[in-house]
Amino acid sequence: MSKYALPTVEAGQCMLCVNLSELKAHSVAQALIILEEIGFQPELRYDQNFVGTELYALLRYDQLDPTKPISDEHLGWDFDKLCKAFPGETFALRCLQGSPVSLPVAV
Repeated sequence: MSKYALPTVEAGQCMLCVNLSELKAHSVAQALIILEEIGFQPELRYDQNFVGTELYALLRYDQLDPTKPISDEHLGWDFDKLCKAFPGETFALRCLQGSPVSLPVAV
């Protein structure tokens, strides 16, 4: 995988990003300026999928304990900040979490 590709989310990982290709009311340049103004340091990434190639601003990519569920509050404040900065464009905002790994249970 290219270092510029949008990463996948595995167990214990969570990612916050904006699909810049889906924004309707903001240009890519405007969106990047807004993201920096609200405290993010966006990294440009791409994703090739059935739609074609999409451009993303990766904002956070965190690794947590893969055996525990990720709290909704972990990225909640940042996601709320994005929703306020991009009203009406929440369809372009992504907050993804990997499912926890099941550990074997001794019987």
